[in-house]
Amino acid sequence: MSTYTKKFLERLYFNLPPLVPTVVQTAMEKTMEEIASEPASIQYLEDLIIAFSKKVWPYNQAFEELTAKYNKQMGEKLLLQKASYGLRRAVVHYHQTGGSWDALYTGAVAILFTLEERVELHQILVDINCDVRAFARQAALTVDRARYEERIDYYAERLQTIENELGRLRVLANSEMSEFLAREINQQVRAFELGIAAIGPKVDYSAVCNAHEHFVGRIQEFKTRVF
Repeated sequence: MSTYTKKFLERLYFNLPPLVPTVVQTAMEKTMEEIASEPASIQYLEDLIIAFSKKVWPYNQAFEELTAKYNKQMGEKLLLQKASYGLRRAVVHYHQTGGSWDALYTGAVAILFTLEERVELHQILVDINCDVRAFARQAALTVDRARYEERIDYYAERLQTIENELGRLRVLANSEMSEFLAREINQQVRAFELGIAAIGPKVDYSAVCNAHEHFVGRIQEFKTRVF
């Protein structure tokens, strides 16, 4: 498991989006060198991943937005260019019956294609994703740089709000007399952090912002039942 966690950190490093500060990249590289040949606990490795993920989260979020934009603009055209004659006909028919481009990625429409078409489609979608990300990476440094930097700042502010809310939850857990509720709060904090790191379910911003109020209610409910 620790090997897998180390590789997760490597993937995070080798897939950094544009404009991540050099100091962050250097720190990640140095950390990977340090843990490469040294035993480390899962907890320690997860803490490292969370720490670095928070530093690059605004960049990742902004870059995913940009990639999604170009995926919508370019994806279908690339698919028709890359597809065989049979798959092109199937895709055209799929759209004529109301199918959407986004739904092709979910797998829910697989029944509309033959096995051979599904295999080809899957590989093409993987190739398109690589092509679009490469195009978006270039755009982030040129024509879309100003907008990309604006979105980085936007997500940096969101991350600060998330951090503030997690801090409030930790204070609440530390002041809670019930070990059960304190553990539940700390587990939720960890779940949010793992979501930021993409190790767990994607972090829900509204859920983070409402978590403190939720647990205050849970504490009051618990006290009512006990006393």
